[in-house]
Amino acid sequence: RLKYKGFWHYDLASKGRLRYYFLGVFNKLFIRLKAKKMSVLPKEFTYCSNPGSEKFISETQKYTSKLLECLNSDNKEYLVVDQVVPTTNIAKAMRYFKDEMFVFVVDRDPRDIYMLCKTIWRWDHIFPHDSVESWCTWYRYVREHSLNQDSDHIMYLKFEDIIYHYEEVVKKVEEFTGLKAENHLEQFKRLNPKRSVVNTQIFLKNKKFEKDIKKIEELLPEFLYDFSIVDASKVVGINTKEKGNF
Repeated sequence: RLKYKGFWHYDLASKGRLRYYFLGVFNKLFIRLKAKKMSVLPKEFTYCSNPGSEKFISETQKYTSKLLECLNSDNKEYLVVDQVVPTTNIAKAMRYFKDEMFVFVVDRDPRDIYMLCKTIWRWDHIFPHDSVESWCTWYRYVREHSLNQDSDHIMYLKFEDIIYHYEEVVKKVEEFTGLKAENHLEQFKRLNPKRSVVNTQIFLKNKKFEKDIKKIEELLPEFLYDFSIVDASKVVGINTKEKGNF
């Protein structure tokens, strides 16, 4: 164990937004003035420890179990959580959860993802904005480090398959998890293929990025979904009048 006087930027952030910016300005000022004896958080201590792998995992499992208990206030038998683990190093991240868990990694056609990046998600900065070529490089890099992780508790799904082959995918999920059809209590309430089908092939709806789409088809052919073999008229679900993508 180690204890020393010091802090990092999250200690500043924990004081609140206004104090974070206020203290941050003074901290930069002290650094520029080389004021070695001055500190914006003079009484702050940093604690370090190295409990070992087994104890760390054990204590982390206790912590995540308590978090999940708080989420599951109704004490349901099953709990679904979005993005509880990253899409890379999934098996390693799963060690930090005590109860058995199954991870579903859902991906979709890169042409549609690109359209979302350029329109709905255009203010996000987690992907390249400068050119379609750099975007394709980013897309491939992320997938190469996310797909085909070896575990019998990880299932990879295509968003389009969930829409166009809904019943087949549901059966696969049931077999994979051990769930039964009677466990599916709210069918089409959260995911309605007849509504979500408008979120497929959105790259066809905007001619502005036609050249970019052709470049994606050239650079990422193995990731493209074959829409020629599916029929939107046969998609199951509840009929809806909604027509815009969301």
